Amino acid sequence: MKIKNILRKLPQGTDYFIVTNLKNVRFITGFTGDWAIVLLSKRKNYFITDARFTEQAQKEVEGFHIIIIKKNFMENLKSLIKPPKTIAFEADNLRYESFINLKKTLKGCKFIPTSGIISEFRMIKTAEEIKKIARAARIADRSFSEILPYIRVGVREIEIAAEFEYILRKNGSSGHPFSTIAITSTNTSLPHGQPGMRKIKKGDLFLLDFGATYKGYVSDMTRTVVVGKATKKQKEIYSIVLKAQTTAIESVKIGLKLSDLDKIARDIIKDAGYEKNFGHSLGHGIGLEVHEEPLVSFRSKKKVQKGMVFTVEPGIYIPRWGGVRIEDDIAVIDNTSIKILTKSPKKELIEL
Repeated sequence: MKIKNILRKLPQGTDYFIVTNLKNVRFITGFTGDWAIVLLSKRKNYFITDARFTEQAQKEVEGFHIIIIKKNFMENLKSLIKPPKTIAFEADNLRYESFINLKKTLKGCKFIPTSGIISEFRMIKTAEEIKKIARAARIADRSFSEILPYIRVGVREIEIAAEFEYILRKNGSSGHPFSTIAITSTNTSLPHGQPGMRKIKKGDLFLLDFGATYKGYVSDMTRTVVVGKATKKQKEIYSIVLKAQTTAIESVKIGLKLSDLDKIARDIIKDAGYEKNFGHSLGHGIGLEVHEEPLVSFRSKKKVQKGMVFTVEPGIYIPRWGGVRIEDDIAVIDNTSIKILTKSPKKELIEL
C-alpha cells in the first residue's frame, strides 16, 4: 500500500521512480544499511545494493527483487530500463554528477525531477513509528538526568558533550541524530553553537541540545540550566521562553495552521520586548531524521494533522549575554490527545 500511494503521487506518465535518499529507502523497505537505491515501477520493484549488504538485504527487505551489483551501478540500471521510458528522480538528493551519468547511460529516456513526494508520507507517523520516537525520547530524558551532576564549575563544554554522548549510548541510543550542543556562558546566545574548550564558571547558563536514536527514529530536546544561583534576568528570560513554549503546546490541535502556532509563541516573546532575539522557526518535524516535514514556521503552508510529530522550541538569544531555549517533542494523536514525548523537568530554571 505504501508503494502504491507513492506511485500515485508521481507525475503522470512516469514509468520508473529512482529513490536515492537513504532515509527514504529505509522508509520504503526497512533496510538499515548505509548504501542502497530503490527502483519503483507499476510492474516490479527493485532493491539495489552491493556485496557488503547481501545478507542484511535478504533479512530486512521483502517484496522487492534484490540486486547485488557486481560492476557499475549504471550498468545494472541499463539492464533494467529499456528506453524510451519516463523516469522520475529525487532532485533534492541526486548529485548532479550522478544525474549526468544517468542521462548518458539511459539515452532516449525522459527524466522528471521530483521533490518531497516521500517526505509527505513520512510526515504522518503510524502508531508504531510514534512508539519508536517515544522510546528515543525516554532515552534522552534518562540521559539528561544523568548528565546533570557533570555540569559544574571548571568543566569544559567539550567534556560535557563527550560524556553526554557516552551516556546516551549507554542508555540505548544507537547513534546521535546530530552532534550534541553543549555550550555555556555567552556561547548560549548561539542557537547552534558548538562545544569547545570553554570552562564553566559560577553563575553561567548552560544549554544542552541533544537527541537519541531508537530503531532509526530520533528524539530532539533542549534544556537550559544555570550553574549556581540564577540571577533575576536569567529567571526572567527563562520564564518568557517557558510561557511561549507551554502556551504553544497547549494550543496544538488538528486543523491549526502551523504558521499560526509559530505566531502564538512568537507574539509572547515579542510582547516581552525580545522579538529581535528569536530568529529561528518554532519547530520542525522529527522521525527518521532530526529535521523533516513539517516545518513549524511562519513560512509553513501546512496545518496540524493527526500523526504529525514535531518539536516546539522557542528561544531568546542575547549577544554577549547568553540565551535560553526549551525544546520538547510533540505527537498529535488526535484532537483530544496531544502527547508530549520528552518529559525532563522545565517548570523552573534548574540551578545546579
